Amino acid sequence: MRFKNYRNKNRFTLIELLVVISIIGILAAMLLPALNKARKRARLSHCVSNLKQIGAAFTGYLDDYAGTFPDAAQKPSLELNYLPRIVDLLEKYAGSRNVFKCNEDVRPESDYSTDSPDKTFFEAEGSSYEYSTRLAGRKLKGTFGRHHTRSSAEIIVMFDYECFHKSSNLINFLQDEEDTIQVSSKGGSKNYLFADWHVTDKLF
Repeated sequence: MRFKNYRNKNRFTLIELLVVISIIGILAAMLLPALNKARKRARLSHCVSNLKQIGAAFTGYLDDYAGTFPDAAQKPSLELNYLPRIVDLLEKYAGSRNVFKCNEDVRPESDYSTDSPDKTFFEAEGSSYEYSTRLAGRKLKGTFGRHHTRSSAEIIVMFDYECFHKSSNLINFLQDEEDTIQVSSKGGSKNYLFADWHVTDKLF
């Protein structure tokens, strides 16, 4: 009499295992880009949330100083006039200095320009976001520009020092006394906090 080996019926063959592993590999390859995009969106959302908290800090500061914007250094590591850093002026209103740190601010400043510190912007400047120092000493509700009044929704208060979230040909912009915006290419790679406290990655 011949006995059947029933235990072998429940075992995977080598080919079946290879097929399963191949399917798992294909699914992983399909899911990884989506996961990376989700992580990137999460980091971007965190940065936007930071700027919104900084906007709330500005409102507290402006309430205490009769609506006048602070006089602070634009890039403390390169300035010798010893103006305070914006983070030092707003920290007590923001609740934490970490609000001024973008989680994509991981490369040293020297990677972006020569004669800059070999530290991240947050480490060197106290903030990953640059203050628009043209506002220093000016009232929130005032005339911005020589020939017209700009709404607070058009006045840039702070923005990413560099294009942390997406590479771009955007070099810089200038919002001068006439509030003229000059950009080398289309925007969209930096986050901007405006004086009505909305945050966007679009200039206008």
